Amino acid sequence: MKTVILIPVRGGSKGISQKGITDFCGQPLIYHAMEACEKSIANEVWISTENALIKEIVLRGRLSKTHVIDRPKELATDEATTESVMFHFAKEVEFDIIVLVQCTSPMICPKDIDKGINMVA
Repeated sequence: MKTVILIPVRGGSKGISQKGITDFCGQPLIYHAMEACEKSIANEVWISTENALIKEIVLRGRLSKTHVIDRPKELATDEATTESVMFHFAKEVEFDIIVLVQCTSPMICPKDIDKGINMVA
């Protein structure tokens, strides 16, 4: 079974501009979640973003399982829902299990991701 992780990261985040790439403990906030996801049993990690700078920073991380999916601008507004981003992703990438991880969860651990995957696999 193919398991993928989706991390939505929007450039126009409310409150803190581009919070997904804001420095947190010496590296962009998103890197913490990406690294945990990379170490999990998931087959692939996908970052959904409409923002060129976020895409560049994600790809600079050079993690082997991590990819970027370009999100349409209409799914990057304050009104767009996480569910709509997930539906867009599901139309583009084949998978059996999807795990949603927020970039604002820098303390997430690979073992917790794996535990969740194993519960539904």
